[in-house]
Amino acid sequence: MLFRALLMAFPCLFQALVLRGNSTLSTFPTAGSARDKAFKACFGDNYQAAGDSISHCFQEHDTHNTCCMLDKSARDQNDAHGNPIGQASLTAHRAIAGQTAEQMPDAPNLLTAWCTCFGSQVCSHYAQTTGTKIKFVNDCACGGGTAGKGFCMASINASAISGCEGWAREQFQMPGHSTPGVPQPADGENQCAQLQSNAEVDVSTCTM
Repeated sequence: MLFRALLMAFPCLFQALVLRGNSTLSTFPTAGSARDKAFKACFGDNYQAAGDSISHCFQEHDTHNTCCMLDKSARDQNDAHGNPIGQASLTAHRAIAGQTAEQMPDAPNLLTAWCTCFGSQVCSHYAQTTGTKIKFVNDCACGGGTAGKGFCMASINASAISGCEGWAREQFQMPGHSTPGVPQPADGENQCAQLQSNAEVDVSTCTM
């Protein structure tokens, strides 16, 4: 029952299980591993304080590999469309910071980290019209790439970010899929002039 509830609460988890071919959620990674570095780069050194809510992030052959910095508008829109990552990211952010809701209110300019589905390009969908930013897209190793490497995207503007997340998705051979509130993205049409001539970098070097 708990597992079914998690799938209903986080629809992208179903896609993750299809891609990985298993029926279990992940645990946190070994310290110093590529996945550990991705966690720290996205959520900070104290990421494990968020508990199981983020334990599915940054796995190989998985869709949850965009480090998305959600603003309040994107948090609210995701929750309203049945993809409740907005409240989840806010709760995780407070836990990692060791602060209460009173100490850290849900302010419009507060950016909260979450590993969004880059198969559906959730983060760039909202980043086009809100203050949301992509910090990086982590290589899922779906096409034989190297996990822990990827592309930094914090400096890419709103008009180009969808093409860049889509281009990274195609480079990493992540199949497209839909998410509540976000349609399945098209293949073969994505361009990213800012990154197409660049090699992947260690995602731990990505900054906001």
